[in-house]
Order: sequence, then C-alpha cells, then structure tokens
Amino acid sequence: MNAKTISISLLLCALTMIQYANGLYFYVAHKEIKCFKDELLRNSEIQAHVTVVDNEIKTYMKNNPTEGIYFTLEDPENKVVLTKLAKSDELITHKSNISGEFKLCLLITEQTYLKHDVKQVKVILKYSNEYYKLNTSNADYIQVSKKEIEKQIQYQSAATQGQFMPITRRVDKIDKVIDDIIAHQDYEREREQEYKQKLESLSGSFFNLISVQIILVIGVAAYSVINLRKFFVKKHIF
Repeated sequence: MNAKTISISLLLCALTMIQYANGLYFYVAHKEIKCFKDELLRNSEIQAHVTVVDNEIKTYMKNNPTEGIYFTLEDPENKVVLTKLAKSDELITHKSNISGEFKLCLLITEQTYLKHDVKQVKVILKYSNEYYKLNTSNADYIQVSKKEIEKQIQYQSAATQGQFMPITRRVDKIDKVIDDIIAHQDYEREREQEYKQKLESLSGSFFNLISVQIILVIGVAAYSVINLRKFFVKKHIF
C-alpha cells in the first residue's frame, strides 16, 4: 500500500468521523424497536430527533402523513408520557416532572420498508437532556421564551448597551451555572433521601424478623418445658 492510498483512506475515515460526530448512528430493522435511556432531573427538558440517512426514504416520510418514526417516552415509573409520529429531523421535546431514568423508544413504520424493499434503515439519533442541548441551525428548533425576548428589547433600547452587554451576558451565564448546580444538588438530595428511606425500611424489617424469631424461640422453649413437666408428673417424678 503506497502513501497515496494511505492518505485517501485516512481522509475517508476523517470525513466519516466528522459526519457522525454529533450523533449516534445505527440501523433499524423491519419491526424492530430501538430504545435508549437517559438520566433526567426534575423540571428539566429532554430533546431528541432522528435523521434518516437515505434521502429517498426521508422524502417518502415527508410526503406521507401516516409514515415516519413512532416515538414513545417512558418515565422512571414505566408510564408512557409521550407518544408521537414524527418525521426525519423533527425535534421531540418533553419536560420531566420527576427525576430518574427515562427511556426513549423508536419504531419506523412498516410501509417504509415495504415501499423501498429494504430490511434496514440507517438513522442518526441525537438524544440528550437540557445540559447538553442539541445543536441545530433549523429555526423551527429554536425556542425563545417571552422573558428572553423582553431582555433583547431592553438591551437594544439601552443607551449603554455596548458597555453593559458583556457583563450582562456573563451574569446570565453565571446564573445558568448556579441553577444547574442547584438542580444537581436537589437531585442528589432526593437520591440520598430515597436511600435513607430504603435503609430505614430494611433495618425495620430486619428488627421485626429478629423479634419474631426471639418470640418463636421463647414460645418453643416454654412449650417444651410445659410438656416435659407434664411428662415427669405422669411418671411420678415430682
């Protein structure tokens, strides 16, 4: 293998890594359900979207309202909190009410395979919580709150915008970091409290078990003494 061939191979590998660096790519077989899990804090937002690599299949899904990707999201209590038929690159969002492990499952509609006579469909998944927001340039994915819009208007109308804008941005960034730290601390406190409750419950159960065993031993001993006494009385030993 000469130097030119090696260079071409390395270039192809680099291009492949760049293409899929921002997402997990895999194949979904006919009638196969793929599931993924992520740890969420309470009152945090989860985001996910799937990109179909095959442009022909992607166009077919877009032009057919009943075809696409079925999404289901289960909370830590195994309750389905979200079901949706989405298209390729369509963003799926959900705000969690409880902390714990959420499970996202996806299934591609059957007609997609039959129409294109394929056994597998190659897709790219981006799935994350609010601390790792999905990066996308599509304007449909950008959600700006009313509060943020009001801030932007205030900044634009302020006479000292050029002086205070860097400070304001830094303060906002610090506030966001502090909020994230507080959220993580609350989550850890909840887990610690759950652990303490389980430990106390286990200790109580262990104590009850020992108490029952002691009572049984005392009962058996008393029963044995009474029976022996009756036996000796019958034998005129006493």
